[in-house]
Amino acid sequence: MTTAPGIRAQGALVRLDPDTGSPTFSITFQFNPAAVRRTLQPAVIGGQTGGHSESMRFTGAPNETFALEIELDAYNDGLPPKVAGGGDGLYPVLYALETLIYPPSDAVQKQQQRLDAGSMDVAPIPTPPVLFVWGGNRVVPLALQSFSIVEQSFDLGLNPLRAVVSLGARVLSYSDMVAGTPAYSRYMTYQKGKESLALTGKGTPPPV
Repeated sequence: MTTAPGIRAQGALVRLDPDTGSPTFSITFQFNPAAVRRTLQPAVIGGQTGGHSESMRFTGAPNETFALEIELDAYNDGLPPKVAGGGDGLYPVLYALETLIYPPSDAVQKQQQRLDAGSMDVAPIPTPPVLFVWGGNRVVPLALQSFSIVEQSFDLGLNPLRAVVSLGARVLSYSDMVAGTPAYSRYMTYQKGKESLALTGKGTPPPV
């Protein structure tokens, strides 16, 4: 994914079909967050202090998390036309974000129908992958872990007109997914992109 020169990229969350990997809908940020906090924790075993323990070894990809705030303002441009011209305030965009962490109601109803019919093989509803898109160098599958909303202004019908959404998410790596799935491939592309850019950031080792 690339961005044309001179055009400011907009961050987005994109929900994917779990079977095909095709986007089902996207939520483009009205304003890019001023900060994105990333935390990485290596996944290793060994290397304990003392006792001549075995050397450290990787057990998988690092645990990587993101935290960011999304600002929404119904008085400014950047919202979908139907939202900007509608009478529901920011509810359509807020609920589009919220449904990323809801199982679809039709899937819930079908599951309940199977339970009512006595089916014994009803499994939990799988969560569709969500991509965090932040420019051309960061397109990564996520699992949303925390979600809070502060609604700050309302119209006469008490529809929110300004809001700040705080999101916390964990990157879904190859350690979390089945090889060959679309989201697995997305993560491998993300890591290979890191490795490619890292080559340009490495200097010549000093003499030791």
